[in-house]
Amino acid sequence: MAKQATADKRQRRERGSINPDDIITGAFELAEQVSIDNLSMPLLGKHLGVGVTSIYWYFRKKDDLLNAMTDRALSKYVFATPTWRPTTGVRPYAIMPA
Repeated sequence: MAKQATADKRQRRERGSINPDDIITGAFELAEQVSIDNLSMPLLGKHLGVGVTSIYWYFRKKDDLLNAMTDRALSKYVFATPTWRPTTGVRPYAIMPA
């Protein structure tokens, strides 16, 4: 009976094979499937194939993970938007009286 219980255990990642970037990426993937409101640490652990304590090692609470997700989303947005400086060089001269 004990052999059956160990055979039914799901495969997990090797110890130390997860990092904060992997967790954040997995959280975005999972949030697309279940919505950000239904995102939970245990569900994320299953999605990533790690124990929930591995996630809590890097993010002490769900809010910490959500903050990290927000930081990543904002940094990608900031780098994706063009700068405003090149467009302002022309306009001031256009509105100045001659």
